[in-house]
Amino acid sequence: MRISVKVILGFIFASFVVVRCFAGSPNSETMDRINALTLDGLEDAYNFDFNGANNKFDEALSIDPSHPRPHVSKAVLGLWKFLMSKSDSDYQIILSLADKAIDAGEKYVEQHGDNGEAFICLGTSYGYRAFAHARTKSYLKAAWDAKKSYDYLYDAVKLDPHLYDAYLGLGLYHYYVASIPKPLQWIVSILGISGDSEQGMREIRTAMDKGFFTKTEAKYYYATLLPWYSGDYEMSEQILADLGRRYPNNAMFAFSLAVWEIRRNDVRTAKGRLASILSMKDKSIPAVDQFVHYKLAECYFRLQDYKLAISEYLAFLKEYHDDVYIATSNYRVGLCYELFGERSTALLYYEQAAKAHHNFGDDAYSVRHASVRLKYPLAASDTLMIAAQNALKSGNYDKAINLFMMLKSQPGNSPEELAEAEFGIGSAYFEKAAYADALQEFQAIFSISLRDERWLIPWARFQSALCYLKLNNLPAAKKEFEQVLSYDDYDFENWVSFRAKRELEQLHKKSGRG
Repeated sequence: MRISVKVILGFIFASFVVVRCFAGSPNSETMDRINALTLDGLEDAYNFDFNGANNKFDEALSIDPSHPRPHVSKAVLGLWKFLMSKSDSDYQIILSLADKAIDAGEKYVEQHGDNGEAFICLGTSYGYRAFAHARTKSYLKAAWDAKKSYDYLYDAVKLDPHLYDAYLGLGLYHYYVASIPKPLQWIVSILGISGDSEQGMREIRTAMDKGFFTKTEAKYYYATLLPWYSGDYEMSEQILADLGRRYPNNAMFAFSLAVWEIRRNDVRTAKGRLASILSMKDKSIPAVDQFVHYKLAECYFRLQDYKLAISEYLAFLKEYHDDVYIATSNYRVGLCYELFGERSTALLYYEQAAKAHHNFGDDAYSVRHASVRLKYPLAASDTLMIAAQNALKSGNYDKAINLFMMLKSQPGNSPEELAEAEFGIGSAYFEKAAYADALQEFQAIFSISLRDERWLIPWARFQSALCYLKLNNLPAAKKEFEQVLSYDDYDFENWVSFRAKRELEQLHKKSGRG
């Protein structure tokens, strides 16, 4: 199971499933005070003031040491740190904190009987353990804890459907089970639930709109999942920008917004935002810097500031010890050195990239291309391709079109180069909202016989379908989305196949209503 940055971020903020516990119980004044301290502590935590948050949680514990809520709240801080650091010591800490919360929750139920909000505390704590186990790839342990987590959350809303904070956890399970990779489908049998991404998004939206303690984390998670669910980056970015304004010290909110800005080719704005994260004195989760270095390197690469790109990629490689992005970082460093004319140095990094892990889409692409670069130096057409792609990815669409046109006109181009040029021109036209022109470019790729860059065909199908949607030709869009699903085993498959399925579902609903 490939855990990408997106999933890591998701795990971090999924762990914000915190709920109002025991309001209206016999000692309501005490409960209200504990709830108020919990909410205040979470506000501190959202703004990355972990010391302030812990102080408030400790104060809540001093009111009632047996109450599970402060234990649950303290555990979430440990989980964030572990999910980013992946260190064994942090792993043991989060397991210990979660165990204390579970023990407190179970004793509370033994003493007071079935209670929906107590069940939520237990469901949340088991969820923390499940996320921690998944991060260490202990999938069997994760599956069993996830089942306990889901069952407690389900029992909570069964007792009281108005416990809206519980819907965030339920929504996350329903959403992710729907997209669980084939090799891990056995987890579904353990959980005993069916995946339903639409139900999951609806439940997360319920927590976002009606939850008390979960509003902030539900907003973050809703924003994170919207592009996968509906392709809506615009609303996602609006939500993230709002969160950033409310919690200016939250490095994760700022990082996520920068990632979205890079996606819409506004790398200059993203560059400034990422640099500001590195300048924060106290990020509370130092490991955030690793991913900031990677994305900042991407910005510099796209802006053709290759010296600074090398510096940031190397900073990432020095600090990061997982698999994802290792191949891409080494490959890009190699490209930068070769663009400087230092091929002997470039070869060292191409070699590292070629033997790196390659399940992730960008990394699979980088591994293949690094292997080519080990054999063949960059040609003039390769340099022109890099310049054109960087112009596209930095939002300079007219320049990108001109450069891709120059590439097409060069004699002796390979079919792959011609197809990538067509795809680049189509992408630039699409960003300029010239959908008919974009469609023509994407469709031209289908007449080119490709051997190496097989990903271009399904991606051109997907982009053609989006053009048809913009041009209100729904039957043609449906046909192209269906064609996307006829391909497999290519770079960047995960995103495009998932999105094609979602679009087909939406088209089916529209035709049913029609």
